[in-house]
Amino acid sequence: MIRYLLIPISFVYCLLMRLRNLFYDSGVFKNHTLGARVISVGNITWGGTGKTPLVLFLQQAFLEQGKNPGILIRGYGSDESTLLSSLAPNIPVMVGKDRVKTGKEAVKKHSLDTLLLDDGFQYRRLKRDLDIVCIDALNPFGNGWVIPT
Repeated sequence: MIRYLLIPISFVYCLLMRLRNLFYDSGVFKNHTLGARVISVGNITWGGTGKTPLVLFLQQAFLEQGKNPGILIRGYGSDESTLLSSLAPNIPVMVGKDRVKTGKEAVKKHSLDTLLLDDGFQYRRLKRDLDIVCIDALNPFGNGWVIPT
């Protein structure tokens, strides 16, 4: 029943996201480069698709190739940065709402050549070299509705 009450909010959210994407695609809104390769690992549904384990796998693969990777997360007030730092102790994990600013600081401070964005698919301000979209193989498109429905 609550889902039906959320449909108008989902409709507005969908329109705003489409408009935002149109502005980025047409160049009205600019995206920024960092001077390092940027790989985004994201999803199109809420949680549970394996983004963080994939980011950890990629950082290890880059280390083995002699690259200097870092992980950039939004940090929603969870302990995700502590978890990532403990599971990837050899690389910097940076947290910041403004991933352009945080990413630039990280590249400069740590001489990074690769930045991995954990949950960065919808973050359009940062130009990415590669987007990896994770899905749940059993339920790839969730319930078919846009957030919050």
